[in-house]
Parts: sequence; C-alpha cells; structure tokens
Amino acid sequence: MSLKDRAQWLPFIQQELPNRVQDDNIIDTLKLSYDPLPSYLKHCFAYCSLFPKGHKIDVKYMIRLWIAQGFVSSSNLGECLEIVGLRCFESLLWRSFFHEVEKDGLDNIESCKMHDFMHDLATHVAGFQSIKVERGRNRIREMTRHVSFDTELDLSQQIPIPLPCAKSLRTLILLQGGEWDEGPWVSICRDFRHLRVLVLSDFGMKEVSPLIEKIKHLKYLDLSDNEIEALSNSVTSLVNLQVLKLNGCTKLKKLPRDIGKLINLRHLDVGCYRDVIDRNGGTQSWIVIQILIYIKMLPSLRPNWSLQELRVEGYGGMRFPSWVSNISNLARICLESCKRLKHIPPLDGILSLEELSIVGLDDLEYIDSEGDRGRGASTFFPSLKTLVIYGCFRLKGWWKRWSRDEMNDDSDESTIEEGLIMLCFPCLSSLFISECPNLTSMPLFPTLDEGLYLRRTSSMPLQQTMKMTSPVYSSSSSTFTRPLSKLKRLYVFN
Repeated sequence: MSLKDRAQWLPFIQQELPNRVQDDNIIDTLKLSYDPLPSYLKHCFAYCSLFPKGHKIDVKYMIRLWIAQGFVSSSNLGECLEIVGLRCFESLLWRSFFHEVEKDGLDNIESCKMHDFMHDLATHVAGFQSIKVERGRNRIREMTRHVSFDTELDLSQQIPIPLPCAKSLRTLILLQGGEWDEGPWVSICRDFRHLRVLVLSDFGMKEVSPLIEKIKHLKYLDLSDNEIEALSNSVTSLVNLQVLKLNGCTKLKKLPRDIGKLINLRHLDVGCYRDVIDRNGGTQSWIVIQILIYIKMLPSLRPNWSLQELRVEGYGGMRFPSWVSNISNLARICLESCKRLKHIPPLDGILSLEELSIVGLDDLEYIDSEGDRGRGASTFFPSLKTLVIYGCFRLKGWWKRWSRDEMNDDSDESTIEEGLIMLCFPCLSSLFISECPNLTSMPLFPTLDEGLYLRRTSSMPLQQTMKMTSPVYSSSSSTFTRPLSKLKRLYVFN
C-alpha cells in the first residue's frame, strides 16, 4: 500500500488500525508514515504530543507555537511564516496525521484533532524531548525541552519539583491553570532563560514580575484569563517576542508605555469584552494584531509600520483611529463586530492592501465617509484582490458623496454612473457581499475573475458593472476584455 495515497491510508487509520490495537508493532506500523517526513515536519508533529488526547487543536495557535520554536522557516525573503506554517499543517493533514478538521463559513481551517493512535506515535517519537505531565506521572529529564502540564497546579509556593532539572527548557505550557504567587516568577526567570514559549493562563495572577525581562529569547507569552490590571513595562525588553496574549484579562486598564519597542511582535490579543461573540473570528488571518479592547486603548496603540495584517474585533468606538491609513505595508485588514463604528478612515491609499473584510458593523452607513471623489484608478486600491462585506445592515454606499441619497436632485444617472466608473477596483478578483440590503452604491468591479457572491443585497452595482462600455484592462493577461468576462463563479441570492 502506498503511504502517499491518502484514499487508502485514511481507511486504514479509521477502520483497520483499531483492530490491531493489541499488536506490539503498532507504533512500528505507524512510523512507516512518519519516517519519510522531512525533519521540519517531524519536529512539528512531535511537538503536538504536548496537547491532550482528543483535544480540539486551534490550528492558528499550533502554527504560532511551531514558529516560536523555529520549526517553520522560509528561504524566500518576506514570505509570511504563518502561510508557510499552514502549508506544513496541510502536508501533515494530507498524510492523515490530523483529522476532524473544522472550517469557518469562508472555508478557512479553524481546528483539528489527532487520532489517539497518532497521538501515541507523537509521544513515542518525541521521547523525553517533549513531555505532557499528567497527575501522578513524571518523565521530565535534563534533556527535556518542551513540557505541558495537563493538570491544575498550585503554584502559590513553588513551581513543580521535577521542572528545575530541565535547565534548557524551551516550552512551558500550563493547560489547566491553578493558584499563583510571586515565588514561581523567580524560579521561572532564574532557571529557564532559554524559554521560547510560556503559557500561564487562568492563575488569578495580578501582576507580572519585572524579572521576566531575563527571558531574553521568549517569543510566545500567554497570560490570558488572569487578573492583571497593568502590564509591567519590563515586558517591552523582550525584543524577540512575537505573540502576546492577554485576552480575558478583564481588569486590564493599560498596555506598557513602551510597547512599541516590541519590534518583532506579530500577534497582540488583548481581550477585555465579556460579551464578544465568536472571539476566534470568522476569517483566516496571518501576521495579525487581534484586538478586543476598551475604547481608550485602540486610538493610543501605534502598531509597527511594518505590520502586514490588522484584525480588529469588538472595538466599541464610533470612529476608527486614523493611524491605520499610514501603515503602508498592510496587506490584509479585517474589521469585525465593531457594533458602534460609524467612521472608517480612507483605506484606498494603502498601496499594498490585498484583502479587506468588513463584517458585522451594525451602525456603518458609508465605508469611507471622508473620501475624495477624485481619486483615479492608479491610486484607488491598486492591489486589492479580495473584498468581503457581511452583515452591515445600514450600509448604503462606499463614499457618502456618491450616494444617491447625497446627490443633488438634478444629478442624472449618467453623472452618477460616470463617477462610479472612475472608482472601479482596478484588480479585484473576488467579491463577497451578504446581508447588506441597503447597499446600492459602490465602486464597480469589472476585473473579477475568481468569484462573485451576492446575497440579500442590491444587484445594482452588478448591473452597472455589466453595462460598462469602456474596455477593462486585465493585469493577468495584459489584454483588454469585457467586464466580468473572466469570472469563474457567480452566486446571486435574493
């Protein structure tokens, strides 16, 4: 049987393998699929032994852990590591190392599980390098590099006794929370200075020790669901930090004043709203700042100008900060569940923007209420390829000045259409609009070639696009074509 033929291998895993559970050579059988893997995939797979059996694994979370440990790399300068990590996951999924994949409404992978036998294989190949500690069991050795505790811990006095022997620990994940005091901070910061990943969530922790600055190599820090009111400025000394998770810290009032010093920060999750629906979001996004924060925090935040993707979920303000227009390297923006948001600064001048998602903005009437009607095609979203607008029930148009509600009575249809043609998306490939019943005016989209999905929204922009008489330049073929002549998929629902 070819181990590369997933159609044959998957039934073996699901049906034949359970019947061989008594076979002493079961691990040897499974290793036939593991041994041919390249070394980086072997590291990624073995690391998953830190998760409990049957655990639903957040795929984005897992990929960020892989990146923090250096398992994921790219030879192409500037290539997004999260995308590379996703390809690693898909390679393992194709070989049936993962199963029970769950996706969101846009077909993006959210979670997965490992079959129990595959988990046994991961534990076997990890050996003493990666240890998941359960109640009453301890296999930690000096050579151990990665540890997770799948049991509630009392850390009010000291860290677990077996840990100090693992002086070169790279990962410390405490899965179940417990009790906390200042003592463990001293031990962790003194004994484990090589840590790359530190997860200390749900311990009732009230402050972060200044000693944390000693863990210079730390790349992933999760302090979620604690009682922290103010994060110590010493955290900003962790210049290698890529991920900082503070979601569920409902008492958090402010971020460190020098947070801009975290030049390698890729993901900042500050979750302070108790009633936010679907915190995990609905779109797959990489190199993300995911923000669920108080109104006061977002305007004062100054992300690194090299940021490539911004995701803001649950922001409670009425006006979005103007700094977003100045982040010239942004490739992806997602604004979701910002229920009171009425004003978005102009985004069309972000030359590198490729994907824009606007989801669940209940009060938004115009996407750009400040925009200038005179922009030409060369400066109007010159790189935008994917646009998603969903659940914006009050949305009327793109620019307020070109809305039919705002035009003078003597403005005829030809004047409006001429203005809209000036505002065509020059290279848009996919457009998804759903649950926007009042949206009747927006820039036209003659270059669509991948897909157009319209549900419970006006078909007027589609009709105007199809009526365009000017030829459309196709960047993919360097030719002039008719509007929508390259479209592969069309879905229109009333």
